[in-house]
Amino acid sequence: MSQSPKFGLILLFDSLPTPPEEEGGVEAVVAPAGDDEDTLPDYGPRSGFGFLPAPPGARSQASFFAPADHSAQAVLAQPDPARASPDSGSGSGAGAETAEATDWAPQPHYFDIIETDSGFLADCRLDEHAFRLIGFDLPAPSGTTERPIRCSHWRHDQKRALKAHRAHIVCIYESGSSDSTEQLIAFYRLAGHYLNQGLIGLIDEDAWNCVPAALIADEIAPENLAVIRDDMPMGLWTGFVKFKRRAGGIWYCTKGFHRWGLSDFAYLGQADEARATYEMFWALFDFLRVSGQPIGVGHKAELGRERLAFREVTEYRDQLIGPAGTLVIEKQVGREL
Repeated sequence: MSQSPKFGLILLFDSLPTPPEEEGGVEAVVAPAGDDEDTLPDYGPRSGFGFLPAPPGARSQASFFAPADHSAQAVLAQPDPARASPDSGSGSGAGAETAEATDWAPQPHYFDIIETDSGFLADCRLDEHAFRLIGFDLPAPSGTTERPIRCSHWRHDQKRALKAHRAHIVCIYESGSSDSTEQLIAFYRLAGHYLNQGLIGLIDEDAWNCVPAALIADEIAPENLAVIRDDMPMGLWTGFVKFKRRAGGIWYCTKGFHRWGLSDFAYLGQADEARATYEMFWALFDFLRVSGQPIGVGHKAELGRERLAFREVTEYRDQLIGPAGTLVIEKQVGREL
């Protein structure tokens, strides 16, 4: 499977940080959290967002079947019924959240800095990763930020804080790794160096998602970076989007799987199936990314006790189909594979 070679994220700020100094580093010392620790939501270990937890590491046997009856055994992550439901809400607390200091992190270095009337341009290197930064002392276009914020699963006050930003930096990944996992880790590490400079969060257009600053700090903590490659924070790095269907039901779909050379998934379900659907998507992604097993229209699978078939998108194509295509999942109730 091919890897996405290059993409960008947008950092949102209260005010534009001072243009970086040539060959210098951005000191990452973050204001301490408030006295009331309960104001921060409980996002769960490696969860992504508070009420859509990434499935735990427990694994069980499953099978994939291609149209020509070619079969391959797969190991897919199974949901933990003890975890919180996606319908249970997204935590409490104020939207103006702070994060712990990250001054342990390696410092980025900046080159070819050009100050402009509206901001700055700069090249940046963080270890082997090279970025192009374009800073603007004005809000990002609403056409860029509206959908990722609206489709995310954060609290309303967190979304309002992101919408209220007054400056932004476009960060474009230039070179260093062709692996989207490594690129995203590098993006988050770079964002971590702006946590004490008014960073509110980031916009990820490709994933139809956004991330508040407090979660960025959590992701780049040393204990999380040590396991992030095997335990990816899918709630942050990809999107889980719901569309109400006029004829009834809800279309659930993923966004951003194309970065790993995979099709996105869609499933037509009911309102009470959000958590189970999210975990089904995550399990399929986890297996396909690790195994490299091809999958397409006409393929079938068993996931736990469920039998699945993969079909093409036949409606809401503009909303459901991703850059690498989208496969509709149908549950085969009482049918033989």
